[in-house]
Amino acid sequence: MNILQEALKQNFNLDTNIHHKKSKTGSIYERIYIPKAGLEELKPNIVPHIHDSMLYKINAEADFKQNTEGFESNKESETEIDIIDT
Repeated sequence: MNILQEALKQNFNLDTNIHHKKSKTGSIYERIYIPKAGLEELKPNIVPHIHDSMLYKINAEADFKQNTEGFESNKESETEIDIIDT
């Protein structure tokens, strides 16, 4: 875990913390946490690589537009439809 923590610091100048968690079975495991200030700096670089359904995990929002067929996540994916009255 320390190697990953050092790599994040050296490569991205990202400060992290290690938290110890206890599982349901009683075993202890470690998690790396990124403080909010560091996440805000990193967020613009990682958001394009995260699926829209997971953006809530880093407090980011997708650009959703509701239409009659469901949801679209990008305005760039919109298409023009010409309606012709016959």
